[in-house]
Amino acid sequence: MLTKLGVFYLLFSLPFSINAAFYGLEDIFSIRELKLSLGYPIDSLLNFTELVSKYGYRVQEHTVTTEDGYILKIFRLHGKNCRQPLRQPPVLLMHGLLMTSDLWLDSGPNAGLAYLIADACYDLWVGNIRGNYYGKSHKKLNPETDSDFWEFTLTEVGHFDMPAMIDYILIHTKNEFINYIGYSQGGSIYFIMCSERPNYCDKTRVAIMLAPGSRLKNVDSTILRYVGPRNLMAYSP
Repeated sequence: MLTKLGVFYLLFSLPFSINAAFYGLEDIFSIRELKLSLGYPIDSLLNFTELVSKYGYRVQEHTVTTEDGYILKIFRLHGKNCRQPLRQPPVLLMHGLLMTSDLWLDSGPNAGLAYLIADACYDLWVGNIRGNYYGKSHKKLNPETDSDFWEFTLTEVGHFDMPAMIDYILIHTKNEFINYIGYSQGGSIYFIMCSERPNYCDKTRVAIMLAPGSRLKNVDSTILRYVGPRNLMAYSP
């Protein structure tokens, strides 16, 4: 049975899935051309690697596998004029609810936080969680046909996804600590990780939470109330 949060992510992933299934992946670029003809900004049609490359940044795509089999894409972004060694410890950026790593690029190279941190010559990593555009793979489950893929809540994200990304970054960079910045849900899953697996909280030197979610309170949205406090953490003043 699908969790409410899993349904939430599934519904918001449908537009791309339907395009891919109906047109075929080879026709996605023709869909882009159609959207361009309709006036869509070119930047809104590019994925993470395409967008940062357009503005002259170097990027690496890495694959992280969680203990329960989810396969996540995370990105390492290099500033334009930075020489080795980069400033340490590495920084991990985490997005909010129903978002992806692209969140940190939306404001453009002069204001997007990912660009600004990379240009400050930090070793920047940008994460993704299960169920979003960059997290729709699994060692055994097919998100298009196996409902069990979507059987997760934020507890699983904090318990599995966060530690997997932190371990990968620390091993890859040979560091003992990270700096962490989480927006909204990115704060929620950090708090869950620290509660469920506190030894990972000890691997963080500095943690910065931007509008972190904690409880479903004072929310008027019918959708958020349906998802419920047991499956989703939302804003609490």
